[in-house]
Amino acid sequence: MKEFPSKLYGLKMLGKFALPHPDWRFVLSNQIVQLTPWTEAEYGWTVRTAINSVASAIGAERHLPFINKASWQDVKHFVKSSKQNSNLNLIYIIYPSWQFVSSGCILSVDNFIRIEAVQGSIAKLTEGKTNPDASITFQRFPPFLRTDETGALTIINQRLLRSFVRAFPLISMYDGNLEWALTSKDQLFFFQWDLLRNSPL
Repeated sequence: MKEFPSKLYGLKMLGKFALPHPDWRFVLSNQIVQLTPWTEAEYGWTVRTAINSVASAIGAERHLPFINKASWQDVKHFVKSSKQNSNLNLIYIIYPSWQFVSSGCILSVDNFIRIEAVQGSIAKLTEGKTNPDASITFQRFPPFLRTDETGALTIINQRLLRSFVRAFPLISMYDGNLEWALTSKDQLFFFQWDLLRNSPL
């Protein structure tokens, strides 16, 4: 499976379809970060980078720089330094960091949708360092019948599950991997959607 060659496209899709996502701002490479933040960030700030060009993004988005739980001063320094040290047309995605309670992904491919979850940060899952603590598999098309489940299913509580299932009609339209997080403030965020090339974009 090959990912659609633009992470930025996936991020914009989250906004387009009003899926719950972090309170982020996009800063273009020819812009500067505002002097003061637009909201409070108890756990500091996250800055992720994406390539602001589909053609340039092909094969280049795997190891882009990022920071987590940074001060606002560090955010400004990171963006300025990154611009000086990269010849790519980058865009910066800035939003408040959070404490993970649980996290995971929703994979929509072939004829199934699978919810995968881990306790805490998603990093250990996306880096391939662990298997999901829990997973639930559904048929990809209505009525989205549950076909399999494994692990500590209490991680995917009923409120989370209802939120995910409500999004299935949209998620099922695209081949892709949608990453989610449940924060210590009981907020559900979708924060990355890697769409595959054969999705009906």
